[in-house]
Amino acid sequence: MHDPPTTRVYTGQDQVDAWNILQINGGLSLETTAVLQKLIPTAPTIVKEVVSSQSIPFATPDGVIHSATFGQYANIFIPAGGSSTIVAVNNASPRVNAGVDEPVPRLSRWSDVVWQNWTAIAGGNANKLRYIIREQIITEETREIMEYIKVAKEDGLNLPWPGSVYDMRSDDGKALLGTVYGLGVAWLIIDHSDVLGRKIPAIRIFTVPRGGVMLYYMLVELRNTLDGP
Repeated sequence: MHDPPTTRVYTGQDQVDAWNILQINGGLSLETTAVLQKLIPTAPTIVKEVVSSQSIPFATPDGVIHSATFGQYANIFIPAGGSSTIVAVNNASPRVNAGVDEPVPRLSRWSDVVWQNWTAIAGGNANKLRYIIREQIITEETREIMEYIKVAKEDGLNLPWPGSVYDMRSDDGKALLGTVYGLGVAWLIIDHSDVLGRKIPAIRIFTVPRGGVMLYYMLVELRNTLDGP
């Protein structure tokens, strides 16, 4: 388990642990807005996009200064009470950019950066996180797993909302959680189980059309076991 990053409130543009942090209002695509309207009964009053860019040189424990990796995490945060949501928009980790054998900053995983962003925005309501949406999935391996599961279940390649839901006790649910998109959510819960609890009852996958192309989505619903069964 990684040491938790220090929580702080962002004001416009900031610098935290070798990351440039830019916070802006809005940022939701039309497709994701339509999905959120099905999840959140009342239109949220706060929608913040945070772009975290690893564009600052950083030091490793041996004191050596390394060039920035230019990894970037762009995510949207919606603190909406019991329907609070994180939308993962466009994410490229420092590890992917730097290479397997190259050093990366202490704060480098999607789950660590997103948790810092989320607590800065949600404050004392961080424990109310309910949904994590991975939108417009482009990684070929993840898409292949989603397609295999859909074809195996005879759902076809066109899977409009509400899509298909896979229990986490099933092989399909475990396969989805084991993708790069699912693992980030798993680490978020494991590292911060004292706040979030550790329960993912199921994963939903669905597609959204855009200009003749199907966009792939994954929706993870969290259940805070600290509040009871």
